[in-house]
Amino acid sequence: MASRAPSEESDDRPTDGGTSEWSPGGGGRPPWAALLGVILLVAAVAWFFRPTLHAVAYGLYTTPLLVVPLVAAVVAAWLFSGFSRSETASEYSVGGDDRQISPLRVAGVVFVVGVAVLSPVVNVVAGATLSDQTMTDTTAVKRLDDVDADNPRIVTRAVAEQYASNTLNRPQYRVGETAITVANGTPYWAAPLSPDGLFNVLTKKQAGTVLVDTTTQRANVRVVEGAMEKGVGTVFFESYRWHLLKNGEYLVDYGAPKMVVENGTQHIVVPYSKPTFHLTPIPHTTPTWGGVAVVDPDGSVRTLSPEESAESPVLAGQQLYPEDLARKRVAATKYRNGIVNTFTSHEDEIEVAPLPGDDNDQPFFVLTEEGPQYVVAVEPYGEAQGLREVWTIDGQT
Repeated sequence: MASRAPSEESDDRPTDGGTSEWSPGGGGRPPWAALLGVILLVAAVAWFFRPTLHAVAYGLYTTPLLVVPLVAAVVAAWLFSGFSRSETASEYSVGGDDRQISPLRVAGVVFVVGVAVLSPVVNVVAGATLSDQTMTDTTAVKRLDDVDADNPRIVTRAVAEQYASNTLNRPQYRVGETAITVANGTPYWAAPLSPDGLFNVLTKKQAGTVLVDTTTQRANVRVVEGAMEKGVGTVFFESYRWHLLKNGEYLVDYGAPKMVVENGTQHIVVPYSKPTFHLTPIPHTTPTWGGVAVVDPDGSVRTLSPEESAESPVLAGQQLYPEDLARKRVAATKYRNGIVNTFTSHEDEIEVAPLPGDDNDQPFFVLTEEGPQYVVAVEPYGEAQGLREVWTIDGQT
């Protein structure tokens, strides 16, 4: 039987393996459309959950040091790429398998080694810079300001927390972290009345503020009731911090929240610091006071500069300067005689004096005749434990 050649209409055509090409006029979606969609989706999710990414974002923002090893890594990869084109590619063995050294691997190694080497150096340089700033702003005095005799600080934090817990009669709530606040001129240990237990944390708001008088040894405790729309100790999306990082300053370092009661109205007050950038001798940052964030009962956020916070009637007499920053600045003065001295002879080097007891760290906040102040006692470096200096930091400027 004679065979018949396939006609032009036959389906027996060679194929290209199922591949196809996209052209601008050919319809369909371009190959990068799906990737762009994924990137936008990830960006949207990251933006919504940006409060959870704050620590990473702020850490990267305040670490200009990363620029140095990053540039070194790019240069190393470029140089190695040129070398590998002109020479036999280098190989190394892992578990018996030969692998080629690529420019990307070279860049990764250079970056990691650079960060590991420079991180301790930049911490020391930043400490020395902060020391110079602190010593420049410091005035030596022969005597301390007199303490406000009508408002002594007698009750410790541990005792205040015990007083507050002993008088609490609401089983769905607990006493949160305490901090000094001033109400009608009297200092109190103040703590949020936060939901207790998983179910209550998920379903309830902060219900008030517990105040413990610091000026008397007897248990003088009162509770200011009232729900806070965005409070302390609640589920994360109802938390003051989540709300603050979404509606207030983002690239700043927020301190611990403090409850302030003014004319019966509760406020959550959060002092914060921000970085100051320095390029020499290597890129680094030092913290400075940035201002105060105030969260009102309805959840609204107000961000006040240091000057505005000092003039605010709500914040009169309160702790406005960040507590952690006060301690850091004093501790940094161990570099007052230079970095070399700190690692060799230790002349005039100091350290913040440790104190016995739980949650009894310096600085202490006291009311003086000149206004609210932080007090920090320091001792000589090493085994010597005598009192070397007493520092006072204005609590409001």
